[in-house]
Amino acid sequence: QEYGKNHLSGLFNSNGILPKQHSYKKKLFKLDDEKQQKMFDLQKKRYSLKATLKKLETKFDQGSISDSDYFKTYRNLKQEIYLIYDKIQKLEQNLNEIESFKQESRNFDNKEFF
Repeated sequence: QEYGKNHLSGLFNSNGILPKQHSYKKKLFKLDDEKQQKMFDLQKKRYSLKATLKKLETKFDQGSISDSDYFKTYRNLKQEIYLIYDKIQKLEQNLNEIESFKQESRNFDNKEFF
């Protein structure tokens, strides 16, 4: 029997990290990157819709479009902006949860147990 090993040493990598825990962290960071990219895309789309809304208002003020076309398009754009805003809020909440999980994981990893 080797005295340098204990009965649990086979469950850990050479650096002392559980294999599943390490893969969990990798998934967490990958998920974080994907959600950051999705957040960026949603913000771009929201900005684009707001710019389109301003152009629509300018055309309406100039008399280039009819009242009915303006209100119909305005309502649709506002609805899309609201839906994107809602998605952004949910995604921000999700990203905050992921960040708190990562922080808790870091805190747990830094503790030493004897």
